[in-house]
Amino acid sequence: MAIVGGAIVPLITGYAADAAGLRLALAVPALCYLLILAFGWYARRPLQHG
Repeated sequence: MAIVGGAIVPLITGYAADAAGLRLALAVPALCYLLILAFGWYARRPLQHG
């Protein structure tokens, strides 16, 4: 999945940069990192005590 993300996210970022400027386009990878963070938080395992 990381290979697909590494191939598609830069293309989407480039299209966004052409359409809206680089500053706004950098929100695309930031959004991807936020989604990864949210999934990691959701899928985390509780600590096992004992």
